[in-house]
Amino acid sequence: MNYIIEYEICAIICVIIIFISFLRSHFFPSMQNKLFGALLVFTICDLTLDVITAITIEHVLSLPFWLNYLLNTLFYSMQMVFPIIALFYIISLSGKLWSMSLKKILISIFAGAVALIAIIFINPFTGIIFYIDPVQGYLYGPFFKGLHVISTFYLLIIVIYLLKHKKAIQRNQLISAVWFVSLVIVAIIVQLIYPNLLILGTVVGIAVSVMYFMLQNPRDMVDYRTKTLNYNAFIQCLNELIMEKSKLYLISVDLYNMPYINRIFGIKSSNMLLSSIAEFLKGDSSKVWVFRTTDTRFVVITLEEKEHESVKSRINQRFNQPWNIDSSQIIPSFAVCSITKQDVLDFGLDNLASTMDIALSHAVRNKEKNPLSMINECDIEEFSYLLEVEAALHEALFEKDLLCMYFQPIYSLKERKFVGLEALVRLNHSKYGLLLPSEFLHIAEKNGHMQKLDQIVVRKVNEFIIEYKPYEKLGMQFICINLSAAEFVSNRMPKKLTDYINENITEPERIYFEVTETVAASSKENLRDCMNEYISMGFRFALDDFGTGYANITQAIELPFSLIKIDQSLLTASPSILKDILHMMETLNKITLIEGVETKELLDMIDQIDSGLVQGFYFARPMDIPSLLSFLKDYNHN
Repeated sequence: MNYIIEYEICAIICVIIIFISFLRSHFFPSMQNKLFGALLVFTICDLTLDVITAITIEHVLSLPFWLNYLLNTLFYSMQMVFPIIALFYIISLSGKLWSMSLKKILISIFAGAVALIAIIFINPFTGIIFYIDPVQGYLYGPFFKGLHVISTFYLLIIVIYLLKHKKAIQRNQLISAVWFVSLVIVAIIVQLIYPNLLILGTVVGIAVSVMYFMLQNPRDMVDYRTKTLNYNAFIQCLNELIMEKSKLYLISVDLYNMPYINRIFGIKSSNMLLSSIAEFLKGDSSKVWVFRTTDTRFVVITLEEKEHESVKSRINQRFNQPWNIDSSQIIPSFAVCSITKQDVLDFGLDNLASTMDIALSHAVRNKEKNPLSMINECDIEEFSYLLEVEAALHEALFEKDLLCMYFQPIYSLKERKFVGLEALVRLNHSKYGLLLPSEFLHIAEKNGHMQKLDQIVVRKVNEFIIEYKPYEKLGMQFICINLSAAEFVSNRMPKKLTDYINENITEPERIYFEVTETVAASSKENLRDCMNEYISMGFRFALDDFGTGYANITQAIELPFSLIKIDQSLLTASPSILKDILHMMETLNKITLIEGVETKELLDMIDQIDSGLVQGFYFARPMDIPSLLSFLKDYNHN
């Protein structure tokens, strides 16, 4: 029989190139990648043996019979092993390879394949698959077509599995896998009809090549700026390692002053710095894998404690030294934390990003105390606490009414009574009690829930106004409500909030919406448009925390704030400067309020230079509604 082997040879070359590319891509040694590597190896061996046996069969009578028996036995064995590896690989895509429910099925399939291979190896004595006749040469045995039927059966198992678990497999993976199996089945049928074409091996080579680019796709796994692996690769590897119950060590490195470096040294130098740090983290070890998971964060994964400790030691030695980048010496600020597999299991994979955020925050705080010791193990207790707070906040925003309002009275030095309130939200946690905003606002910001929280706060304040009539019954002249930066991401206020206040708030001129000085500095243009929109509806705005952070007096002058809330730091730092600021605000027709008045000494100092509004623990702490009603009735009526 004359075989056409040119297609097979082209397929061999193609798969070998892909295999070399696969090895050079420094893939993480997860079971999925190991199986795909095995798939490539078996494909190369299968194609090579197919070509060799085609040549030896053509010369069967001139070669020793044992040589053909040996080569064809190996070839048919390969064809039985290939669909088994393909099945295991497809199952690994769904993340269920280590599922207990599948183990019995996989063991039975593997046992069946071993039995078939045993039949193939005793074929020289039985001739059940093929035999060599001294006159006619190479001939098919009675079970020859049965091998192709069994191979097709295994491939159909793959199709059934794919369809049953399609929700656990990404759409592109599902399409590629079904396409691959279908193509191979068609090739088996064609091969049976035209055995001299050797089309099966060629189709398998093509299908495996396509799978490499569509399923393994190195472009989806690499961060091209730093040549490290990316976030997609990180999640995939972490998933598989946890399922495989492998030892796992993570080191997370965050460059928390990269925005500053971008401004000072430029984007080009910043990118060069990131690449240099990535190269340093990778080092010379083939057992260290580096992932860039965010713009400024790298995660190093190792599977051995020795490598983990080595990376930690190198980081401690190197990260306190400047980096020579493009003729400049750059000293980035690093936060570093290490996480073990047990920590990951305790936290859960879905919460790992939050885990690293918390651990890195600890690292930043500890670095100030001890800059040479930047490696910090994650605090499981604190993270568990934050997870519970996060769950309670989500419940409060979307399911139950767990948020309540506290109010801190504002005192007028001129009128010698309380004239206003600042509304402050609290989260009522079933386990931890009443939580302050500092304990949950950052979680709301991280999860993108600040607008939802603002809407609830405004609604609750309005309900308080309607029910308790603080203007008429308590002598209050205004109420301050804090708004987050999330409200000013565009040049219009959010529609839901605007619709609510339009329909429900009847005295907008008594409401001050508070904006922090940081927001005023960072969202100036959008903020102006949003403020004007609400000012046209009758509302007024207060600039909170004036004198902290940016300390930019132009924000108070250029933006239409009616009330300026001056931070305590200005009072304690320089009373003379405070006096000048108060005088300037008076000339600009701005109402001023001094925050943080906690002692009689501070009050006496203010009394000498101002007769405006003050707020602080010396006068009143934030209180719930019943306590507020009692306090104001007693105090303002005396």
